[in-house]
Amino acid sequence: MIKIEKQLLSELQESQTGICVGVKDTSSEFLKYLDKQGIALGSKIQIISKESFDLSLKIKVDYKDLTISNKIATNLFVKLT
Repeated sequence: MIKIEKQLLSELQESQTGICVGVKDTSSEFLKYLDKQGIALGSKIQIISKESFDLSLKIKVDYKDLTISNKIATNLFVKLT
């Protein structure tokens, strides 16, 4: 079995890129939020900037720019690319 090296999106630094490989929070509310934002397994996520005030992240998901909270970022697993 191949072990995927995954880490939380919140742990990435600016300009790092990862592929979404899982979620920590499996509640229907969280999954609906991700669906609405276009974040799915296999989505390519790049950190554009990190806000030092509240640790929110400006990210690029595939070709769309989004701002997400630290709470969202700490519930998304990514594999570095």
